[in-house]
Amino acid sequence: TDIDRRVSIELPDGIDPERPAPFRPSRDAILQGCRGLTDPEISNVLAKSRALRGFVDLDVITAEKRQIVRKRGVLEIEETERTIHDVGGLDALIAWMQRRAAAMGPEGEAFGLPPPKGILCVGPPGTGKSLVARVGASIFGVPLLRFDASNIYSPLLGEAEQHLREAFKLASAIAPAVMLMDEVEKLFGQGDRDGGTSQRVLAATLSWLQDRTAPVFVVATANRVQNGRLPPELMRRGRFDEIFFVDLPSPVEREA
Repeated sequence: TDIDRRVSIELPDGIDPERPAPFRPSRDAILQGCRGLTDPEISNVLAKSRALRGFVDLDVITAEKRQIVRKRGVLEIEETERTIHDVGGLDALIAWMQRRAAAMGPEGEAFGLPPPKGILCVGPPGTGKSLVARVGASIFGVPLLRFDASNIYSPLLGEAEQHLREAFKLASAIAPAVMLMDEVEKLFGQGDRDGGTSQRVLAATLSWLQDRTAPVFVVATANRVQNGRLPPELMRRGRFDEIFFVDLPSPVEREA
């Protein structure tokens, strides 16, 4: 509601009347671009756009939003130009995402389709698991959020869980989006040696993965699943839509 009211107030004066109609950002595009920002941040971003360009420019909004999210320290918005043509092999995985792309948009919501929850990709390093997330953002036409476990943990009691809640709240506010949780086994790999922090982080993550309603498509990757590095409850049906094993490429896939 705050975003909608702010854009309805700022947008008419911000659009350059001389700008050709095909290049004017639509109201829905401005609304989507401002998702995840607070009311003062939206006001500042729109004011800066008008000062620099003379109209509301999506490129300015996107660049400023990326900086604002990075300063919060829990997520990063990545720029990605990867497409399916950058992937050799993984045809079944790419086709799976393509079949579900419509469910991430307004058409799928209007039709009543539930948005896909995400996938867990398991396999050796260097086999394209993180690339899948970047390609998925291109397929769905949504921003790519990168979740870094190193920004979560803190020596202060309870701060890791707070950082985690902030990351999930921000991802839901920016949605629809693809969120990459790279090497997810490292997020829960401390066991009982950290005073139970990793167990509380695991519980909070499982609850969010299971109960979230915002269209955040999670791509979690894992290199090592043996010796209890990946909790079995994380792989239960309902946390993710599918689990894919990504193997070393065949000669044909390597050539592609």
